[in-house]
Amino acid sequence: MQHLFRPSSGGLDDLATDGMHLIDDICQIYDNYVDFETEVLVASIRSPMHIVNAAKIGAHVVTVAAGGLCGRCSTIP
Repeated sequence: MQHLFRPSSGGLDDLATDGMHLIDDICQIYDNYVDFETEVLVASIRSPMHIVNAAKIGAHVVTVAAGGLCGRCSTIP
């Protein structure tokens, strides 16, 4: 049986806390327990860099509000 863990990165960022740091900690913890079939889903992505950072950290899935990122994507080189 596979499980999905869904921390909200953007919600923590709204509270002036580094949400991606939490994601990094969670991924490291689950990497220590290879018998757990758990994937990390990063919710409430607020910027394109959050997507890149989530992938680098090792998150499996992200949720992104299309309306929230479309206006910002044109500024990415």
